[in-house]
Amino acid sequence: MKIYGPISELNILGIIHAIEISVLSLDWKWKQVKVSEVFITNKSELESVLIL
Repeated sequence: MKIYGPISELNILGIIHAIEISVLSLDWKWKQVKVSEVFITNKSELESVLIL
């Protein structure tokens, strides 16, 4: 597993500045959270990964 340090390593196609998503918490309840600065990249290995 590779963890990306500097965001400059990614080829950024766009940025979503704020979006609300639902995530499953440790107590098995869905929580709605606001995520900011979502970077959109064209790396195929990251197609289903949300980098926070």
